[in-house]
Amino acid sequence: MTPVPFYTLTAGDLTVTAVSDGQMSAPLSLLSGITPEEAERLQRNAGLASPEAIAISAYLIRGRGHTVLVDTGTGGVNGVGGALIANLALLGVRPEEIDTI
Repeated sequence: MTPVPFYTLTAGDLTVTAVSDGQMSAPLSLLSGITPEEAERLQRNAGLASPEAIAISAYLIRGRGHTVLVDTGTGGVNGVGGALIANLALLGVRPEEIDTI
C-alpha cells in the first residue's frame, strides 16, 4: 500500500488528523455557498487533477487520554470510499482503540 499524506494540526494538547476514506466524483454545482467556478479554482489550487473529485474525510482527534473519530466515511457504499480503516492502520490506529465516534 502506498503511504498517503496525512494532514495534522495541533491545537493545545490535541492532535487533529484528516484521514481519507477516498474520493467521489460529483458536479461542483451540488455545493452551496460557492460558485462552481470558485470551487474549481480551489480544487485545482489544492492539486486535484479533476476538480469534480470530492474528498471524503474523517478526523481523528487524539489527546487527553482519548481517541475520537469524527465521521466514519462512506464505508465503500456504492463503490465510493472505503479506505478509512486502511488509512487508520497506516497511522497505527486500530478501530478498537477509538473511544468515541
